Formats: sequence, C-alpha cells, structure tokens
Amino acid sequence: MTSLDSFYPWVKGRFRESILYLKGGDIAAETASLGLPKGTISVWNISSWLPDEWFEGKYVVEIAK
Repeated sequence: MTSLDSFYPWVKGRFRESILYLKGGDIAAETASLGLPKGTISVWNISSWLPDEWFEGKYVVEIAK
C-alpha cells in the first residue's frame, strides 16, 4: 500500500465523483499533505462499523472531485 500523497497524483482527474481509499495509520497527516480544499476529504473509522480489534486504526477515505 502507498501513502495518499503518492497515490493521489495517479488518480487525480481520472474519477467522476469520488474515490475510496482504504488506509491505516496517521490519516490526519496524510490528508493534510494533499492540500485539497476543505470538505473534499471524508474519513470513516472502519471499527465503528465492524467492532473487531483488527479494524482499529483502519479507515475508509473518500476523496471527492
């Protein structure tokens, strides 16, 4: 898996509405490094849907167009 700042240039301009990205770790630092306008990125903690230890610290990141 790659960091968001490495991944986003690969897909920028190549999606119609939004793109979903599964990610773990320090999401705040990675999303901030993209420099996208406020409201462009939404983050959901997977463990809030699937209450299992394995999902703690893992997220679904949506980047809207």
